[in-house]
Amino acid sequence: MAPSTLHAAPLAIAAALALSGCELITRADEFAVYEGLCNACPKSSLDLRHAPCPNDSSAPDSSEQYVFAARRLQFGKPADWEDSPKSFALGYDMDCSDRPNEGRPVLCRPRAGAEDDSGWHQLPHGIDNSLSSRILAPLYETAAMFGRDIDLDATYSADQEAGRLGTLVAVSDWNATDDDPSVTVSVYSSPGVSAENGPPRWDGTDEWDRYSDVPGNDSKFFKVENAQGYVADGVLVVDHRARGDISYRFGSPENSFRIIVREVSFIGRLSTERLDNFNMIAVAPFTSMFEVVPEAAKVLSACDPAGELFLKDQLSDLLVGAADMPTERGRPETEACDGITFAWAQDSVRARFGGFKEESDLPPGCL
Repeated sequence: MAPSTLHAAPLAIAAALALSGCELITRADEFAVYEGLCNACPKSSLDLRHAPCPNDSSAPDSSEQYVFAARRLQFGKPADWEDSPKSFALGYDMDCSDRPNEGRPVLCRPRAGAEDDSGWHQLPHGIDNSLSSRILAPLYETAAMFGRDIDLDATYSADQEAGRLGTLVAVSDWNATDDDPSVTVSVYSSPGVSAENGPPRWDGTDEWDRYSDVPGNDSKFFKVENAQGYVADGVLVVDHRARGDISYRFGSPENSFRIIVREVSFIGRLSTERLDNFNMIAVAPFTSMFEVVPEAAKVLSACDPAGELFLKDQLSDLLVGAADMPTERGRPETEACDGITFAWAQDSVRARFGGFKEESDLPPGCL
């Protein structure tokens, strides 16, 4: 399958696409045994973070479309899992384990140079997020050693908060309850709030523009329409794994890099006024990252010169050391890992669609 294209706004694009080919639910009156993301792992007594399975519901769908604009982005830093491990919720368990051997991979062998590294982290709830723990964590630690305060969450969230760039998630065919076995989801990257809107008020009345769908403009935006998902126990779930490889743009239109990712899913807590902790989880073949090391160093350091210099010098080795999953399931566990788990999340607030415009208000890349 040729990779499809998904463009991400500041390291954070929430996109919701089709359910897995094993999905057997269409409407409440056609509810059947579900085989998908929620039960990809066998039942376990471990405290593992998995998506809920769909529940039946007889509540009628609302005619209203619920639109949400991202306000806060989260990429993960050591304090998140060290200071408050019980509440850490950035990523999901993807290998059906809690990685009992100090966080080392269980489905494949760490690559040369990473076998005995003490930098593996046994993240709480069995969460697999090697990008945060094996790449961003050393970045934060090195920056702190040199008296620098790099904060990707704050840097990229600032653009959303100011309305200069955004991500819009629209949920339709939803009964507005905590359980709906079939909803329709559309996702759009946004160049920001409409000019007449003024600064975002975050009160549900803000109008956010979309990029117009014109030839040659697809390098700036993504648009996914009428994708199928479900809501269970108040959680919106979209299982996109069956779609295969995705060409994913990581960063903003002005400053980004593109990688291939697979095993993609989107999961977040939904109410009529908010969409919180909306995770994108995926596995990135580490070979696809080697081609974009300079660009990735700039984006992942949020244009901080010290962080960029560190990542340019160290990122290739960090990528090899971060590989923690096989890109093809079912391979012998003795084979070397060639995939890197990652997750980012966004908190979104109720909003409205505005018009269309071609450019965001962000400066042209790092200054």
